[in-house]
Amino acid sequence: MVFFVMTVTIATILEYLTSYAMEKLFHARWWDYSQKKFNINGRVSLETCIGFGFVGLGIIYFGNPILMKLINMLPTLLVRIIAIVGMTIFLTDVILSLKVMSNLKRVNYAKKDNTEEITKRVKKALNEKNIFTKRLVEAFPDFRLLKAKTKEKIYKTKEQIKKKQKEIKIMRKELKKHEKVLNKLNKRGNK
Repeated sequence: MVFFVMTVTIATILEYLTSYAMEKLFHARWWDYSQKKFNINGRVSLETCIGFGFVGLGIIYFGNPILMKLINMLPTLLVRIIAIVGMTIFLTDVILSLKVMSNLKRVNYAKKDNTEEITKRVKKALNEKNIFTKRLVEAFPDFRLLKAKTKEKIYKTKEQIKKKQKEIKIMRKELKKHEKVLNKLNKRGNK
């Protein structure tokens, strides 16, 4: 019972704060529970909070034990790598999602619930572009420049390597000439 109350409380606070922050940041209401009974400012409702509570219990009693067994079977290094990759994917998704949301034109703020309008605009924005590359380019505008600079550095490095290889070849030839001269001098000195 304690876990259920905790998950409901945490999920309710998180959902309320998320709704408030998104409304302030993007000047739109992304969901509205005003039509449901037992809601708080249309941001959270008892119905969804109870759902979050049951999901939280499922994670605590079923998901977490299975996940911990799997994690304990893996080497520590692999677990760390998976965690870093997962965190990188998560942060990239957050950054790209924020970028897409910030590019949406302001929605009709006069309406209390903008969910349908926002959904249409997000779908339109995503359909107009190749989602992966466009989102990456928008989120990281210097990426193309970085890619070109990297190619240029690789080319220059290859050229330097070729130059050094030629120098080494010339030095080997010179070394062989000197070895021949030394061998001749040694033969004369031994006579």
